[in-house]
Amino acid sequence: DVRECPPPGSLAAARAPVLGGRVWPAAAALCRWLRLSRPALLGLPVVELGSGTGAVGLYAAALGASRVALTDGSAEVMDLLRANATRNAPHHSAVVSVSALRWGEGNDAAAAWPQAAEPPAAG
Repeated sequence: DVRECPPPGSLAAARAPVLGGRVWPAAAALCRWLRLSRPALLGLPVVELGSGTGAVGLYAAALGASRVALTDGSAEVMDLLRANATRNAPHHSAVVSVSALRWGEGNDAAAAWPQAAEPPAAG
């Protein structure tokens, strides 16, 4: 059901207090905006930076994004992010990847994309 973001029971939260281990109010606002923009999102790739729980990126997948790259720089939330991606896989047909990405440390953002997929062109 794509009427709620995140749908009840679709995401786990971190057990320890970690910045990215909870769904922030801004995630719900972004999901509402995505829902209103759904026709423009269909079939497009999405990159979520600082994904934390992955709520926004996984919601984009459920709304019809073709590929979603979930990224975060916090080692503490990577297992949570992977678990939430797996937990939500039955709810979409997007190719979802989970990658560590820390700004300012020489990472290549293109590495966040699945090997067979081309990253989106910078706008």
